[in-house]
Amino acid sequence: MTDDVWIWDNPPEGFDTATNASCTQTFYFKGQEALIAHTVTCIVVDETGDVFINTGTFGADGVLLTLIGGTGKWQAYTGAQWKGVTRHSLSSASVYDFSPAN
Repeated sequence: MTDDVWIWDNPPEGFDTATNASCTQTFYFKGQEALIAHTVTCIVVDETGDVFINTGTFGADGVLLTLIGGTGKWQAYTGAQWKGVTRHSLSSASVYDFSPAN
């Protein structure tokens, strides 16, 4: 599990510009070395207590997240997608910049 920091590009009014995300990553390998997929599930509780859950996949150009459920202000964004790119990699976490993908 990682505890990442997500920085949001131009968030709507009332949304945090940065959030902490607790993420579980799964790596799928073919044989001993060939990575064939890398998925992630993240849970975020923002400053007002609203919760959202994302799933995503990693590619060469970052991570694509899809909001699969949320409470409060996030509920209306179920199904929305965000593209994330790594700003900083830390020992057990990362800082990502996110912008809307759809």
